[in-house]
Amino acid sequence: PASPAATEPVEPGADELSWCVPRDITFNFSTRGGSELFQDFLDAFIEEAGTELEKLEDNLGAWEREAAGAVASGAVASGAAASGGEASKQVSRVLHTLKGIAKGVGLQRYGTLIHNFETLLDRLPCEAGGEAHYFRIINAWLDATVRGYEHIQQTRNDVASELPLRFSLF
Repeated sequence: PASPAATEPVEPGADELSWCVPRDITFNFSTRGGSELFQDFLDAFIEEAGTELEKLEDNLGAWEREAAGAVASGAVASGAAASGGEASKQVSRVLHTLKGIAKGVGLQRYGTLIHNFETLLDRLPCEAGGEAHYFRIINAWLDATVRGYEHIQQTRNDVASELPLRFSLF
């Protein structure tokens, strides 16, 4: 039997998904069996992931400011600014690192949440004049990523879902 602190996986229905999960993007789900959580490496994950999440927050903020500045100055057409420069590339690199270290210690659902965040960034269009909404969605995924990390810190178990949910089950 699972330990009392273990988080049971959730297969969310459409009504359980957060507003920030676009229904027209196909996301992944991790396999539900056989993955072992390597408790001996969890402390190292928590330390490294904490550092990576700080980088993620910093780079996402920089990307959002770059996009707003580019549109305001007229240097880039509205909508194109969100495709980003160096800060957006750093966000992708940090997400890739987080995904790898999570899956490496057996946090399959958290790793898949991060993979789905990458998928969102690859596939979410930013319409002209829609930068505020675009970054609102991305920041909601950042929030789910941070809440998932906090859940892992507190319970030493994986998250319940690979997607942000309407009511947090982390």
